[in-house]
Amino acid sequence: MKKQTNYLELYTDYLISGNSYVTATGLSAMMENEISHDQITRFLSNNEFTSRELWKKVKSTVREIESDDACLIFYDTVQEKKWTDESDMMCWHFDHTVGKSVCGINMLNALYYSNEVSIPIAFEIVKKPIQFCDIKTKQRKRKSKITKNELMRDMIQVALPTSSKSTTKLNKKI
Repeated sequence: MKKQTNYLELYTDYLISGNSYVTATGLSAMMENEISHDQITRFLSNNEFTSRELWKKVKSTVREIESDDACLIFYDTVQEKKWTDESDMMCWHFDHTVGKSVCGINMLNALYYSNEVSIPIAFEIVKKPIQFCDIKTKQRKRKSKITKNELMRDMIQVALPTSSKSTTKLNKKI
């Protein structure tokens, strides 16, 4: 009987331990070809990984370290992909680290920080499905249906306890 492999745990550990580029082929080689790169690629292609699944995995840990002086840390990152074809997800985004727009994937991330521990609790890929022409520059551009501010507010709702009085206060402010 073939042993069942937990690909998610294996791939996550590989991503965390990797100190350079990580690939399905690299993971397969590290496992001495016990698992083929095709098996890993099929696993990644056949599953949709969202903030909802991330939150299910980390919620109990967050609740263990929860404290009144905890905070949420949001950061916006762009992974440049110069040679990839443009799409709703893979398009031009302003990258504040280089001070210009670059072609790549833009991700908004949220960390819960408490008792000197940071835990990722949510992420959203910024997609820009709306195409338009900038009248001034006459260039084709893309726009998102939802702003990063709105994405961030949704991510905050994930982190708040549903019965908390602070939820009501926050909802009124937002």
